[in-house]
Amino acid sequence: GLAACIRYHIETKNSQIISSEFRIITTAAEKVHGGTSINLGTIERIKVKDCADQVIDTLNPGATIKLLTDKPTGPLIRVASNALAKELIGWTPQTNFADGLQKTIDWYVSSKTTEQANLDLTRKLVGR
Repeated sequence: GLAACIRYHIETKNSQIISSEFRIITTAAEKVHGGTSINLGTIERIKVKDCADQVIDTLNPGATIKLLTDKPTGPLIRVASNALAKELIGWTPQTNFADGLQKTIDWYVSSKTTEQANLDLTRKLVGR
């Protein structure tokens, strides 16, 4: 079923990024039923701006974020409980947020050309 599809995709399409974090997705697909949603993340309190600053510091050091103070704001901090993941599938995070974000940035950069990344990010960030 779904677990087999996810496992096939991970093992054949993304072999460079297979890790225990990705294998947990197949475990969840096999063990969690009925549309139950679980969070697979740390319970660290993460400021959205700190996350954005880490991305900028890695990809474009010296760039700054221009806050649009005339726009409504969303949550300034994100925290997700992973207690249900631990209860249902025995999962706890093995990587802290900053290290996981850096691994994600490194994977993203290595998997796209600069042109692809520019088009992709432009579409996702400002293509509304």
